[in-house]
Amino acid sequence: MTEEVNVDDYLEHVGEFGKKQIILQVMFCFLIIPSTYQKFIGSFVGKNPAWRCTGLSSECNHTSSLSFKIGHKFYDQRCSMKNRSSWEFVQPKTFSIVTEWDLVCENKELSYLANSVLYIGNAVGAGLLMAVSDRFGRKIVLFSSVAGIILSGFISAFVQTFWLFFLLRLVIGIALGGLSLSIYILATELVGPKFRALSGTIIWFAFTLTLCLIGLQAWLIPDWRVLEIIISAPYIFVLLFWKFVPESIRWLRVNERLEEAEKILHDAARVNGKPKPNVKLSKAETETKCGTYADLFRTWPMCKATLIQSYAWFVNGMVYYGISMASDNLGGDMYRDFILTSLVEIPANILVVVLGNKYGRRYTTISTMMLSGVSCGSVAFIPGDTDVPGYQWSRVALGMMGKLCITVSFNEIYLWSVELNPTVVRSQGMGVFQITSRLGAASAPWVAQWLTHFHGPLPFLLMGGLAISAAVVSFALSETKDVETAEELPWKDKNVHRKDKNKEMGECNVLQVENFHGEDKVARV
Repeated sequence: MTEEVNVDDYLEHVGEFGKKQIILQVMFCFLIIPSTYQKFIGSFVGKNPAWRCTGLSSECNHTSSLSFKIGHKFYDQRCSMKNRSSWEFVQPKTFSIVTEWDLVCENKELSYLANSVLYIGNAVGAGLLMAVSDRFGRKIVLFSSVAGIILSGFISAFVQTFWLFFLLRLVIGIALGGLSLSIYILATELVGPKFRALSGTIIWFAFTLTLCLIGLQAWLIPDWRVLEIIISAPYIFVLLFWKFVPESIRWLRVNERLEEAEKILHDAARVNGKPKPNVKLSKAETETKCGTYADLFRTWPMCKATLIQSYAWFVNGMVYYGISMASDNLGGDMYRDFILTSLVEIPANILVVVLGNKYGRRYTTISTMMLSGVSCGSVAFIPGDTDVPGYQWSRVALGMMGKLCITVSFNEIYLWSVELNPTVVRSQGMGVFQITSRLGAASAPWVAQWLTHFHGPLPFLLMGGLAISAAVVSFALSETKDVETAEELPWKDKNVHRKDKNKEMGECNVLQVENFHGEDKVARV
């Protein structure tokens, strides 16, 4: 009789990280590039450049050789001028959407809104496309999302009105939500358990290298429409990967499509040079009873833990994206500083594994969040409106330290929250935390850029203060390293029978339980 095994045991027979898995990893690295571009390109296409007098009117009485950028005491002086011809941007009309549609003075918030709506759409898309992914599979959601991102990004280069551009940013955000549900799952499912962290880290390296490429391309191409074309059209080829990327074998197994799942595994064995395994894939043993969102707040211990984690996730999302968006407020060169604050994510992805394994989830998350807050706060006390190299590089160094630490924190808090929440409400908890992190990301343009209009150091003061406060309140949460993960909720009434608990908890999504055992790491994608 043929032995029946689960997915992980089956992978031992077909090869846990062979030629097949390496080819797929390369594909997933390319698939993540268009989404990474769109998540951060708003910092450049929405840039509000300095202005100067034209000399065509007496109401602008500064010499035309002087220019004023955000934070300068004369920056908003142009808003009181009656004649638009009295001043001009130091950059051409095609430089950004701000110069294209004159998004200044009473319209200055629109550029920040266009950046923020992408992250709001991300949260909406994750919720809407979760049901689609569970019903029709991960693969179709992934490739539909990538197609939507590329197509919407390309079309946005040709729109003639701000509100159509705004709508396309919303569509891209919704598509990003679908991509984040699928890409990490698919990238890590066909590798053995001991290689799963490696496969996820490879994607993060591709993510980081794409960030550096964004800064370089934005510097070389100071035309927002051309830039949008360059970061979208060339990547249409990734849709050809549809033919080679398999469906989620765990999704197929849960949906009792074992023959299709085994066909994928047999193909992996063939490509990896392994013989056809003499085993059979077992049916999925799924847990159908699960908690509800209300259970996250039903008792004070659970409510406190949920609120603290939600706040920490919100702050991590805000500070992580905020530092990148505030790169033009560090050392004076936005492109250089954006690249430098992105490069530090490479060592950060290594540190998160080393520190988490050695010192635990609690210490790693809290200490790096605290250090990020101190670094950001320190930037505010170093003069930014000066050409003194010592001041400029001190701000850049602190910004890099802040980004490195918040990247470690953002990665580690995912694992910490997975282990903190009991199995029966893990899916619900992670869903709430990911929404709060996206809301934090949506607030980043307003904190990192909009607040600069009022006081130059204010963005870094606020980000630093919030990061420190989130670290402090997180001390109330317990360590989870080497601690058995809780399966049940901490019910106060110990006399409640098991069947009554199940009745109260109701039905849960089987696939959510299946996918929250360490694979579904979608916090920052």
